[in-house]
Amino acid sequence: MNLFGHSHPAINAALRDQLDSLEHVMLAGFTHAPVVELSERLARLHRQDGHAFFASDGASAVEIALKMAFHYCANMGLRGKTRFVSLQGGYHGETGARWA
Repeated sequence: MNLFGHSHPAINAALRDQLDSLEHVMLAGFTHAPVVELSERLARLHRQDGHAFFASDGASAVEIALKMAFHYCANMGLRGKTRFVSLQGGYHGETGARWA
């Protein structure tokens, strides 16, 4: 909140409204109406039926994308596609995966 000002009335009101309707947004294998609505809006925007996949942070999103790419190649029979380019000794997130 520091970027927008301390105790700004509009921000505080929005936080209270959010808390009254949904106190926690971590999915962890569950879902709720706002994320279903967002997923449906994204699908319509891209004119696709299918699934939306959400991650809790950027590092997790990158790790998930890498794993999805790996599994896609394996499922398509592209057995030689098993390596990723990364920075040696680079930081690749807090999820425990080592891609170096």
